[in-house]
Amino acid sequence: FTFFDLLDKKGAILRCFVWKNALDNLGMPLTAGMKLDVFGYPEIRKDKGELKFQVKQIRLVGEGDLKKQFEILKKELANLGYFSSEVKKSIPRFCEKIGLITSRYGKGAKKDFETHLGKFGFEIFFYDARMEGSSALYEIIEAINWFNQNYPQLDVLVLTRGGGDWESLHPFNTKEVVKAIRASKIPIITGIGHEDDETLADLASDLRASTPTH
Repeated sequence: FTFFDLLDKKGAILRCFVWKNALDNLGMPLTAGMKLDVFGYPEIRKDKGELKFQVKQIRLVGEGDLKKQFEILKKELANLGYFSSEVKKSIPRFCEKIGLITSRYGKGAKKDFETHLGKFGFEIFFYDARMEGSSALYEIIEAINWFNQNYPQLDVLVLTRGGGDWESLHPFNTKEVVKAIRASKIPIITGIGHEDDETLADLASDLRASTPTH
C-alpha cells in the first residue's frame, strides 16, 4: 500500500493510505498537485491516537488529468488485448431478448431505447444503474454480472447513456468496467454519449453504437 496526504483548499491535511489494486486501477502514478475525489472510510489507530483515511477508490478531477489517464489506460489495455477484434463476441443477427443497462432517471436514454424498440415486440429486461457519480462504477459492474448470472439466455446487453463531460463519463473510462465487459458471456453493445465521445467501454464492447439513438 501507499501513503499520501490529501490537502483541502483551506490547508487542512488528511493522511491517507491506499492499496495497490486501487492505484493499479487508477492507471497512473499519484503526483503532487493532482485534484482527486477519494472514497473510503476513516480508521483510528488507538495505540497511537492517529486518524487515517483508507482509500478504496480514487477518481481524478479535471479534464486535463482525465484525458491523460484515458490515454495511459487506453494504451495499457490495448497492449493486454482487451480491445482486440479477436476477443469480441458476435452479435446475433436478430436479437429478441435484450438486457438494458442505464439509469431510470437519466436524460432520456431509457425512454429513447424503449420508444424505438419496445413497440416491435422485443423482450427488454431493464436494470437501473447510475451512469455517473461515485456509485456508478460499481452499479454498472453489478448490472453486467447480474444479467450474466440470472439471464444468461439473453441475446445481448445494451449499456447506454447520453452525453456528458469527462468527469460524468469517467465510469466508462475505468479498468474495472472494461474488465467486466470483457468477462461477460453475453455480448455487449454500448451506446454512450455523443458521436465524438470515445470511451474505454466502447473500445472493449462487442459492438459500439455512436449514440443511444443509434
